[in-house]
Amino acid sequence: MFRKKRIGEIVCQMAVYALALFVVVLNGALVFDNVAWGDEAFSINTAQNTFGGILQILYYCDNHPPLHYFWLKIWGDIFGHTFPVYHLASLSPFVLSIILVVTVIRKRLGNIPASFLTVILGFGYFCIEYNLEIRMYSLAFLGVLMSFYCAYRVLCEDKKSSYTGMVLWSLLAAYSHYYG
Repeated sequence: MFRKKRIGEIVCQMAVYALALFVVVLNGALVFDNVAWGDEAFSINTAQNTFGGILQILYYCDNHPPLHYFWLKIWGDIFGHTFPVYHLASLSPFVLSIILVVTVIRKRLGNIPASFLTVILGFGYFCIEYNLEIRMYSLAFLGVLMSFYCAYRVLCEDKKSSYTGMVLWSLLAAYSHYYG
């Protein structure tokens, strides 16, 4: 009996990992387009300035927090200011979210919630569009997801590290997008 239950758990765990890999590959396949709409073009143009220039542009021309633009600038300065690099800068928080879902959250909440969240993140109508958009949505979502997880840990464990994590992840969300 114990062996059958253990094998079933391993199969479910592998199914969650396979689903996550499929979601990441499917979303990652869309990285290489060279089309940007108005807000994406604004993000690209803003990210090609200095950090001070970014703050000045945001002060006069935009109402979004600066963290995402700094993120794009750093990625562009390291890997080159090209469309695929900007898309990868948006894809990387999504991939990190999926990794955290199938590792940390799956261990805490189980295979079914992790699978459900992976499906929503990867196949949701809004997520397929926003996971790769050269905007701040995936970075803000990473912050919201992890601040929620830390809030859950606060309710369960009441540890200082959970409070600290909740504050830091919430700040990442808040300074990525004003809805975060």
